[in-house]
Amino acid sequence: MNKKLNFVLLLAITISLFACVKGPGPGGRASVKGKIWATNLGSSLSFISDSGWLGNHDVFISYGDNTSVGDKVLTSYDGSFEFLYLRPGKYKVYTYSKELFGINKLDSAVVKDVNIVETAEAVDLGTLRVYTDKN
Repeated sequence: MNKKLNFVLLLAITISLFACVKGPGPGGRASVKGKIWATNLGSSLSFISDSGWLGNHDVFISYGDNTSVGDKVLTSYDGSFEFLYLRPGKYKVYTYSKELFGINKLDSAVVKDVNIVETAEAVDLGTLRVYTDKN
């Protein structure tokens, strides 16, 4: 009887340990950061009027193989952004850019794939470059 009880307890502990493994998403100690550099296009989207770090711009993250938005942040005044408290796993960080040349074109996504391996890893994506029409 004692062997059966020990086996059941061992099995329960093993199952509970594997059940606690979580995939990508919030709840960890890792982070992803970067900055957005914008090239501002003229009203016809055919010439460059100025460029600089882009504040108040949406940046998104998707968790794992999901295509839906997992979280969204706005860039700071200096174009910087950061997603905090992530678990190890695969992510897609993306923002939207105007198309260079031509009017009434749809925005395109600027996408960076991220793979967080370490529990407290800090990934720096560097600079993501976009085109805007903020005239």
